[in-house]
Amino acid sequence: MSFVRPDAMAQVMRWRDVLIAAGFAALGIWMFATKLGVPKVAGAILFLAAMALAWTGVRRARFIGKGDGPGVVELDERQINYFGPMGGGSLAVEALQRITIQTGLDRAKQPQRYWLLEGLNGDTLRIPSSAKNAQALFDAVTALNGVNYDQAIKALQATSTDQFLVWQKDKRRLH
Repeated sequence: MSFVRPDAMAQVMRWRDVLIAAGFAALGIWMFATKLGVPKVAGAILFLAAMALAWTGVRRARFIGKGDGPGVVELDERQINYFGPMGGGSLAVEALQRITIQTGLDRAKQPQRYWLLEGLNGDTLRIPSSAKNAQALFDAVTALNGVNYDQAIKALQATSTDQFLVWQKDKRRLH
């Protein structure tokens, strides 16, 4: 039996990286303000590391949906797997060519968002952002260079029909 409401616990879990970072930042500030020498430097380093953790924690928290949508996302050894009610598939992170987020409205005028993962061989995964464990896509995306996080966050907050390019593989030129 839990004394914490499930929706409150879900919010705490969503923002846990930021909460942990706040604790480490407070410890770093205390060490910096009250100690001398090496502990003072360690406090400053701890504070800076906490700020980096908080920054990534805020980005991660903004990506996370409710997880009550259709299907399940699994990230296993750099392999993205989606098991949906009407299909699914898998793509290796190394085989990704483009990532876009498609937004729109359903019949009840509720916002719908889908991750479109396009592979080099033409395979495409269409994953609802509300799928269970869809936050694992954030972990997969962080491994790629040149990801436009601002576009992704903007897409996940959009209420109109549109497509947002989050990442595209660099095209290599011979000359």
